[in-house]
Amino acid sequence: MAENKKEDLRVQRTKEFIRKTFEEMICEMDYEQISVKELTQRAKINRKTFYLHYNTLDDLLLEIQNELAQNFIRRTQGLERPCDILATVARVKYHSILWTHCA
Repeated sequence: MAENKKEDLRVQRTKEFIRKTFEEMICEMDYEQISVKELTQRAKINRKTFYLHYNTLDDLLLEIQNELAQNFIRRTQGLERPCDILATVARVKYHSILWTHCA
């Protein structure tokens, strides 16, 4: 049982590292310019490790987009007025810009 948790933590950390590296790259270049080879070289992982978690870069991007959409839905759930939703979107965008600028 403890071994499964340890493995799950390793998988989780690996995926987080792949995503972090991908997010850094997407800030520097267009998506079309990113390759699995370059991502794995920059992340200092084997390409086989990438493919254990994702079939393609599109799958990685889709996972990130789905997570962002779920986060948006969670944050705007229960808001009824369009101005409340807009205010929430603006606040999230502001924090995103601030976080990116400070990173």
